[in-house]
Amino acid sequence: MTGSADDGAGIYGRAAELGRIRAFLDEAAAGPAALLIEGPAGIGKTTLWSAALDMARERGWWVLSCRPVQSEAPLSFSALADLFDAVPESGLAGLPGPQRHAVDVALLRAEPGPQPPDQRAVAVALLGVIRALGDTAPVLIAVDDLTWLDRASAVVLEYALRRLTAQPAGLLATVTPGEAEGLAASLRRGLPPQRLRSIDVGPLSPDALAALLRDKGGPPESWPEVVALCEASGGNPYFALELAAALGAAGGRRRAGRPLPVPESLQPLIRRRLAGLSPAGRDVALLVAAASGHPAVSLVLAACGDDQAAQDGFDSAEAAGVLRIADDQVRFVHPLLRSLHYSSATQRERRRAHQRLAGACAVAEERVRHRALAATGPDEGLAAQLAATARVACLRGAAITGAELADLAHELTPPDRPPGGEGLGRAGQVRVQRLIEAGRMHLMAFDPGGARRLLEAAIELTGPGPVRAVALHYLARVIAYSEGVLAARGLIVQALSEAADGSLLKALLHRDLGFAMGVGTEGFTAATIREFRAARAIAERLADETLISQLVAFDAVADFVTGHGVRRDLIERALEHRPADGRVAMEMRPRVVLSHVLRSGDDLAGARALLTAEYAEATEQGAETDLPFLLMHLVALETWAGNLELAQDHADHGYRVARAADAVTLMACMHSARAIVRAFRGPLEDARADAEAAIDAGLRCGVYYPVLLGCHALGLADLAAGHPAGAHARLSAVTEAMAGRGVIDPGWMAVRSVPDDIEALIRLGDLAAADELLAPLEEQARRLDRAWALAVAGRLRALLMSASGDHDAAAAALAAAFAAHERVAMPLESARTHLVAGDVARRARRRVAARRHVETARQAFAALGAEPWTRRADAELARLGAARAAGLELTTAERQVAGLVASGRTNREVAAELYMGLRTVETHLSAAYRKLGVRSRSELTRIWAERADPADLGSRLDGGR
Repeated sequence: MTGSADDGAGIYGRAAELGRIRAFLDEAAAGPAALLIEGPAGIGKTTLWSAALDMARERGWWVLSCRPVQSEAPLSFSALADLFDAVPESGLAGLPGPQRHAVDVALLRAEPGPQPPDQRAVAVALLGVIRALGDTAPVLIAVDDLTWLDRASAVVLEYALRRLTAQPAGLLATVTPGEAEGLAASLRRGLPPQRLRSIDVGPLSPDALAALLRDKGGPPESWPEVVALCEASGGNPYFALELAAALGAAGGRRRAGRPLPVPESLQPLIRRRLAGLSPAGRDVALLVAAASGHPAVSLVLAACGDDQAAQDGFDSAEAAGVLRIADDQVRFVHPLLRSLHYSSATQRERRRAHQRLAGACAVAEERVRHRALAATGPDEGLAAQLAATARVACLRGAAITGAELADLAHELTPPDRPPGGEGLGRAGQVRVQRLIEAGRMHLMAFDPGGARRLLEAAIELTGPGPVRAVALHYLARVIAYSEGVLAARGLIVQALSEAADGSLLKALLHRDLGFAMGVGTEGFTAATIREFRAARAIAERLADETLISQLVAFDAVADFVTGHGVRRDLIERALEHRPADGRVAMEMRPRVVLSHVLRSGDDLAGARALLTAEYAEATEQGAETDLPFLLMHLVALETWAGNLELAQDHADHGYRVARAADAVTLMACMHSARAIVRAFRGPLEDARADAEAAIDAGLRCGVYYPVLLGCHALGLADLAAGHPAGAHARLSAVTEAMAGRGVIDPGWMAVRSVPDDIEALIRLGDLAAADELLAPLEEQARRLDRAWALAVAGRLRALLMSASGDHDAAAAALAAAFAAHERVAMPLESARTHLVAGDVARRARRRVAARRHVETARQAFAALGAEPWTRRADAELARLGAARAAGLELTTAERQVAGLVASGRTNREVAAELYMGLRTVETHLSAAYRKLGVRSRSELTRIWAERADPADLGSRLDGGR
């Protein structure tokens, strides 16, 4: 299952289209351009059109829009009236009298005179309005459904568009494909190709449809149903929503091989298309084609006995526009036609069609499937064939097909009749095995709900023992995926008590229990390590190298966490026999597990190599649903490395995947990843929202790392904003929790928030508490020679000594910190050390050195795109009175904008008064804020009121601090 493409607020699977729209707006900002959004009804044209309007408004554009409908098409100037609704009086004021009168008459704002106004005057007036508005900001003329634009408005609009030459203006319109007449066709003929672009809006992918349906009330609960719904709707969002509603009304699921229910809202439309078919076309050829997964002309004719009636039926269906036939392939014009025709047939008719196909199919998988759908009752021989075919399908990677065949297998398994009425007979045992197998395949097909129902049925049928342990193990995996490891832990423990000693299942359960403990509140305690080592002992007796490689990787983690450093021998052994396929869960894969050790041990390049190799392999294998477990760590790594834009891209990708999967653990992972990168990159409000969501989801699913990351992100956000009390309130809980988990290595990713808690304590003046935490950090950093830990420990010791008044000791600590920074490429941390160095130098009254350090920090933060931290450095520069010394005088435009804002004007009022675009005003105002060291309009108003002269502002700031 792939991730949803959450490309905008409520828009899914349209990243390319939105990119084209942004490019069009960029073009139109430089000169006239037009963009036509084309696609069939219900495909999502209006959604993209609305998003484009929002983009234009965010850029400060004038937006003149209308949404004509068929009933208004005969009304002259009805669309033009809507366009003029957004035109201010200032846009009309410059029109010559005749043109203004013509517009007012056309829009029913004035009484007509004895002579009707010349339509050319209305067209020229529209052109004049566009030019007048374009002098202050670009203009977007937006028409939703150009087909129904009234003729008078179309003529006027075409006149204006053809005569725009250099004005920043654009036409954005939605159109239906294939229009030979009307304004769209005229523009295609009349505008040069470089001015006219078009977007062909195609069907949505299954993952994008799943995300859309989730926003509209919830998709089908299984991925196979999502895929079936996508196929039936042809990827059309409107049809998909209608089908999902009908499926929900029918209970949310359908039996294997059965059709989707067709909603009543679509049935009349489809029945009209089917009404013209001949009886042979409708009842024989078309039904057989609808029953076949991959209909070919030869197959359908063979199934129908190769008689002339079937061929006539094909001809009838093709003539009615129901089928397309080419190169022996039969295609329904729209998948809904297939669904409705199949579902409207009687059960007997459908069975007969499948029986015909079973006799004609050459492919074994298709043949046994059709035999199953034609069956009238239990059939052990057929059920056994289905079970075997299902296993083959899964081995081919067709998990959805395998799950469907496995369902049919257990449905056709005869009921159990054990001797004496007690216990399970042979048939009952077979049924349990098939339920477990079907459950496993549904899990592989990303249908946790279906897997859970099947596995729970198997558990209910059988008593304690190895067979039930298998079902419990798979059920634990289902629960861990959908609800988290905390909910699954009891099932793992129960399965462990029932599994056979020395079996592979026993080893897997010890491994899974160790993992649940390690990511939960226990962490890597002695009890956790015992579980992993019990699993390894069994795996080595069984010589299972795939499992051994996973467990050796966890041994490397345990050794690192407990202070034994980076065990290169264990890393090499784990990688030597790592599994070559995607059957191992992402969080258990050796490269992912070992990347934590390398990243925490300052080997960022080595960790990146492992994670990117795993990422590429998982993408090739189509294992995208597992990616959040990998991307969470890749985001943190790239954030540490200062690659914030790349980190944000990874975070956004993982978040889309997690949303599509709709699993609480995945969402916890990606909320925490987004929180940590946004704590540096901003906006801080978004960082805090993601952090709170990560903490909530992490606590619910029992995975502690997202909770730690979420708390760390909140602490970082407060430190960036200059609120050490808030930072300590968040970080102290993590510091206290981690103190009892046996973690010794200060570089371990789970304890990276402790230094930030120490900084918060120092800035709050609680120096004794800070020193108590800092001393063991320094000791372990020196013992293990951990470069990152040495750098941050030196930075914190310098801040602590400075707060104590020992400036020489602070300087020495800073020198050690900067030396450690040279050993590991972590530019964000280096910039933070420069920021602290500025603070230390300021307290020592070395203002020149202080300015140099803070300016270095600011430049680094700005280059990295760490906006909140750039603002923090700006505030420090303002505190140092550095605005003038750093050459940050306000430009003339910045002074004009700042002065008007300080006097109480809104940004739009400033734009109108200075004849600037709204975005230009915002840019100048942001620059003024940064240079003046203020963060709000009230601060700007206060400092502006205190100055005597704009040119004197920099000197007043220098002397006033």
